[in-house]
Amino acid sequence: MRLGTNGAKRLVITTITALGLANASGIASAQGEAAECRTPLHTVVPIMATHLIPPYPTISQQLGEAGVTLLKVQVGPDGIPTSVATSQTSGSPRLDEAAEKYVKKFYRWQPPDAVCPDGVSTGVQINWHLNPVSGINPKILVVRATPDDFPPDAKAHGEEGIVQFSLWVDDNGTVLQTNMVQGSGYLDLDNKAVQMVTGYTFTPARINGKPTAALMGLNIAFLREGAGK
Repeated sequence: MRLGTNGAKRLVITTITALGLANASGIASAQGEAAECRTPLHTVVPIMATHLIPPYPTISQQLGEAGVTLLKVQVGPDGIPTSVATSQTSGSPRLDEAAEKYVKKFYRWQPPDAVCPDGVSTGVQINWHLNPVSGINPKILVVRATPDDFPPDAKAHGEEGIVQFSLWVDDNGTVLQTNMVQGSGYLDLDNKAVQMVTGYTFTPARINGKPTAALMGLNIAFLREGAGK
């Protein structure tokens, strides 16, 4: 995946799939090219024996948390990561943190070329996938908007649709992070749905009777009266 038109910057992304299984297996594949450095272009080569699948957090399996974590990794002159940060969240801070810690501790690359004395920046993609029999699907709550929830123009034009969210809810039931997975097709309905979500609190998930932060799905359905019944 090219990042610049002058050919001076390229990015290597290593993809790892983590499965929520006791004996998980996955694949790692290079999806692009390398590195932020002076010309001529150089690649940073992963040592594939070290690019193993991160362990799937047990609580994440129990709560059905899944998604894709994209990491930006700064690889030092010795091929060891000097910093690892999430550049795109999976939707679960727990999964993102697990990916960062594992990559920082275990992943290694061939030492970059000598013209890159400060190391290079590269990318790693961790795919967190639950096997249907090993985890619980995230709870999806469906809320039907009332006639008063419809924006005036939406009501006048007969707009309707469903707005789908992924929410990170803390152990107090407060929404900490909101991600719109799919819009309704109407901007005014989408904006109203976001406004509605910000005012919601939820009963927190529980593990062994103890409240815990969790990922959940929320669909807000804007349907005209008589529809969907």
